[in-house]
Amino acid sequence: MENYVFKETDLTIMYDVKSGCFLDISNAEESEYDKLYCNVFSDIPSKKDCFACEGTRLGRVSFVTTQGCNLKCKYCFAEGGTYNSTKQVIMSADTMKDAFRYLCEKYPDGINLVHFFGGEPMIGYGSIREFVAWCSEFCEKNDLVMPKYSIVTNGTIMDDNVFGFLNEYGVNMVVSIDGTKELNDHARISNTIKSVYDRIVYNFKELPSERNFKIGCELTINKIHILKYKSGIVKEWLDDVRSIGFNYVTIGVAETDNPECKITIDDKETLQSIEREVIDYFFNRYLEEDDFISVEIMSLLRQMAKKTKALSCGAGYNSITVMPTGEILPCYQFYHDDKFLMGRITETDEIIFEKIKEQFKNNFADDSEECRECWMKNQCTIHCKGFSYNSSGSLSSVAHVRCWLLEAAMKRLMYNIAKLKKDEDEYNKFIDKLYQLNSRYAYNKRMV
Repeated sequence: MENYVFKETDLTIMYDVKSGCFLDISNAEESEYDKLYCNVFSDIPSKKDCFACEGTRLGRVSFVTTQGCNLKCKYCFAEGGTYNSTKQVIMSADTMKDAFRYLCEKYPDGINLVHFFGGEPMIGYGSIREFVAWCSEFCEKNDLVMPKYSIVTNGTIMDDNVFGFLNEYGVNMVVSIDGTKELNDHARISNTIKSVYDRIVYNFKELPSERNFKIGCELTINKIHILKYKSGIVKEWLDDVRSIGFNYVTIGVAETDNPECKITIDDKETLQSIEREVIDYFFNRYLEEDDFISVEIMSLLRQMAKKTKALSCGAGYNSITVMPTGEILPCYQFYHDDKFLMGRITETDEIIFEKIKEQFKNNFADDSEECRECWMKNQCTIHCKGFSYNSSGSLSSVAHVRCWLLEAAMKRLMYNIAKLKKDEDEYNKFIDKLYQLNSRYAYNKRMV
């Protein structure tokens, strides 16, 4: 497939698969498409193959700081945050330190991002705080660029001391919240908290706008969103979480067999309608305001502008996970299968580590005929080896719910950009705003 033509609302757009460029062809006759493609796209170079993180700095280490959680979310992939543990396990600060030292030996220029995950990581807040203070000193002593820090949390365990720590070390925080109170409290539940939504609002509503860290939210679309959707309502959902004070949002889809949350092929049209409204919401905000942005849209726009193909999931080589007792995995999604164990901090096996690292460098999406024939293949950033393996036993299987979301997002983004290009001043304003946002949300890297 060289080109892909689609209609989005009132525009017809031609997309060049090899280069990622596109053109509004609404005024062209279908009989002119082939000639138009040759005239416009034939001299535009194809996106080049690209491979991530072949270097001396690791993209991310994720510390699963706890095997335990104070919530019982209906779509949790990790058995209620326990990862099948029969008791609550908290990662010690010493294990974090040992893991960081070990990875810095393998990646002598350090690590871009240290990511605290769970379970609920704030159950192990004491270890996190001790490690971050130590890590800052360690990097300064060893002439390493300081990593960024982030915590993914359910937002229910917070106080002024925690916020003081986040501010002191610039630790960004991502709070899981699925929209309005009705939407959030459908799947995100607790045995001890009456309303998880109300607790989050209470904890974050009064944060000062001037602070040394960002707070994002992670919104997981599930069956309740499908059932409650009506045209125009997505703006209400997003305005609701924006009002709490979050700087950005990342939007995903529940990947679960729980019938209360699972999205099926029958929901595809509604899911894509939701995503189109998400794109319109943030595209309009980028033109006027930048206090609340979409991580996925920024990532996709960045990828569309690149001259290289999209990268495969970085698990196992650009991103490493360490479990509470020191096991090293490509990703926390592989917690249940020892054949992906890369080693342990206390007893590393370099041969096994490198073997699995090399295995995961493969872009497994290329193994799927469905992916090879897809018009989005050079732009796709949503292939997840962990979810593919857990859902089918294969690292290369297709996660269709993610595909549906990406398809709607790409088409709607191109539509909005094509419309905006009709006004050169507004288009240039939009591009300038994207550059500003990109610089503000980029990770630290060693300057050459």
